[in-house]
Amino acid sequence: MKGRSMKKTALFTAAVMMLSFTACDKKKTDTDTELPTEEVIGEVTVETAKTDDEPVFREFKQEDFKSIDVNVNTTEDAPPTDLHSADLSGISFGERYSPCKEEGVRENYGKYLEYKSALENNMNERYRPSFDEIKEEAEKMCAGPYEGDISYCVMVGDKFYITVNYDNYCRCHDSSLFELDPVTLEYEEVDTRTGLEYHGCYAGLCTENDKLYYYECYNTTHDGYSENGDEYKSTVYSFDPASRETTELLSLDEQIVSIFPMKSALEVHILEDVNEGNRHYSGLATRKYDYETGELLEKDDSVEEYSYESGRKFYCDGEPVEISGGYNGNVAAPLVIKTQYYSIATDLKQSSQVFAWKDRVSILNTEMVDYGKRDMSLYTYDLNTMECTRMVVNGYFNNAQKGKDGIFVTYQSSEGWMHFYYNIYYLMPQYGTLFKIDKTDDVFYVSSEEQQYYLTIERAESNGNSIEQQIGKPKTLYWFDTKE
Repeated sequence: MKGRSMKKTALFTAAVMMLSFTACDKKKTDTDTELPTEEVIGEVTVETAKTDDEPVFREFKQEDFKSIDVNVNTTEDAPPTDLHSADLSGISFGERYSPCKEEGVRENYGKYLEYKSALENNMNERYRPSFDEIKEEAEKMCAGPYEGDISYCVMVGDKFYITVNYDNYCRCHDSSLFELDPVTLEYEEVDTRTGLEYHGCYAGLCTENDKLYYYECYNTTHDGYSENGDEYKSTVYSFDPASRETTELLSLDEQIVSIFPMKSALEVHILEDVNEGNRHYSGLATRKYDYETGELLEKDDSVEEYSYESGRKFYCDGEPVEISGGYNGNVAAPLVIKTQYYSIATDLKQSSQVFAWKDRVSILNTEMVDYGKRDMSLYTYDLNTMECTRMVVNGYFNNAQKGKDGIFVTYQSSEGWMHFYYNIYYLMPQYGTLFKIDKTDDVFYVSSEEQQYYLTIERAESNGNSIEQQIGKPKTLYWFDTKE
């Protein structure tokens, strides 16, 4: 065992005593190059060889590091890391004509419903031209088929599962689920939901237990297309990629607004009316659907059940990082970060993300710098240089994933009228450098056990208030290894 003596107590015979005298009289030769450590056996000392199989665990305090403020340097040079990419611009999910756009049907949905409602509620001829424009927009949307538009993307095992919407009229009645292999880039349609009986494009898509979960919710008072109704129908489904089977898990006469995966249950968020005296408002009720029993239960907040995918956990070489300290109510204690290699007692009081490597750790911290002003700062404790660097990274960390030697980050910006886009960067805190990778209209983040993927999306231009939909087409797939 490295770094310590092992003591064993025993009764020995004269033969053992003779062995000790022989060992003491042995002369050292030129070939004896191993560093010795002592092993005490009873009253006899025997020299054994020292090994370096186990790392030395080290403990540090804030004062052990030299504090330095570093300005972030942005460059368009390629980052010095193993980043892979594949061009997806040739992928097409085809086009379809949604059933709600058929003549004789369209009048009950989408823009036509909006047009009819406008005429019924406002008979002032002065507004008639604008009402007619709504009708013209509806006719334009129903004139032909619509090219598949990527709505969301998740990962199960080593495959992507992408939802594609073909209904540009009311976004509800025609969608499909595609499976994409990120290695071969081969893809196939594995599920379809086409028909007026459907009410959503795989809303809330999430994963747990190697299955996909999603829900539908619509207003039964006006078929889901009027804000005036108050009666809802919600259904939660699961999809098994292995068997290609869809299962209805539960159906409620309530309005589900989101679902969230946990280890043993699916968390279901339901919008409900709350009456407190003269106050009437909408509140959020949280329940959980038990995977094994199929029961919908009240959520027990005293039990921590978040999964690896959804929980707030950080890792170093595959081992969980222990974080202690921080705020407990109004009382704050300094953060202590502990990995299998080291522990660092910092003077920070909170963290939103921790990125740990064998020889350094970066802590994302939001701190008050002036009255009403906060800075998001990244503190990096480097065990090689014994420096603690602080970088102000306001706006960079919309999404951050740890790489082998840096952090992939994205943030959203805008240019012009209602044109939003995402910047993707690779940040190397040890150098204070931000390497630009791409600028894209949209991006989805998915991960496997050893890779992190960024699926970038290119969207068709939209003319301000135009009714033309922004079609999401696959652009580029980036990925990098997360296993150190």
